[in-house]
Amino acid sequence: MLELKDRLALTPGQLAAVSDSFARMAAAAKPLGAELVDRERALDAAFRAGALTVGELDRRTDEIASLQGRLRAVHLGIHLEMKELLTPQQVAAYDTLRGYGRPAAAPSAHHGMHPG
Repeated sequence: MLELKDRLALTPGQLAAVSDSFARMAAAAKPLGAELVDRERALDAAFRAGALTVGELDRRTDEIASLQGRLRAVHLGIHLEMKELLTPQQVAAYDTLRGYGRPAAAPSAHHGMHPG
């Protein structure tokens, strides 16, 4: 969004709100991402060492999945905030500039701000 600010003709108020949202997203996402990497590394090390039971594997992968979900929610939550911040014309321009009008490779890869 910040990279496209000129092409979207963001107002000073919108630009301030986008900057604030991005800062909040980064503050929430960075610790989750770091924890996710740490847990993946620990899981890999335990697996290589043969130190896992099926129950332990299930517990650890569930924790990793939860972290992945929380991280994705942070990211997608900002998209929802941006949709509320922009005019319908800006949302359409953003979707076009980001290529969201084309069919997505997979449902999870498609999270443009446009409906459906």
